[in-house]
Amino acid sequence: MTYTEVQNFIKAGHFFLVPDDILDYGLSPAAFMVFFYLCHCSDAVGSSFPSRKNIGDNCGGISVVTVDKAIKELLECGLLEKYHRFDNDHMQTSNMYIVADLKKRKKAFTDIKKEIRKGNFS
Repeated sequence: MTYTEVQNFIKAGHFFLVPDDILDYGLSPAAFMVFFYLCHCSDAVGSSFPSRKNIGDNCGGISVVTVDKAIKELLECGLLEKYHRFDNDHMQTSNMYIVADLKKRKKAFTDIKKEIRKGNFS
C-alpha cells in the first residue's frame, strides 16, 4: 500500500491512529480503553468532548466511576488535559479532553535526558 493509499484509508474513517508509546505507560485496562476512545473521538488537534457516560458506553459498558478513575490516571500521567465547558447560562456542559501528542512528549523527554548528561541540570 502506498503512502497516499494509507492516507486515503485513514481519511475514509476505517481506523484511527494511536501512538505506540502509549504502551510504555503501564496503564490500567480502563485507562487504556478510555485513551483509545478519546483518540478515536479527537479532532486534528486532539480535542473531543464526549460525556463520561458516552465514554463508558463506548469502552465496553464501563461505569462512570471507572471512567472517572481512568481519566484521573491519564491526567496524572500527562496523557490527557481536561477543561470544563460552559453554556451561555454558565451551566457546565461536557468536559473537553485533549489527548497529549506523545511524539512531542518523547522528544522533550529525550532532550531533557541529553541536557542532564551534559550536566546542565542538577
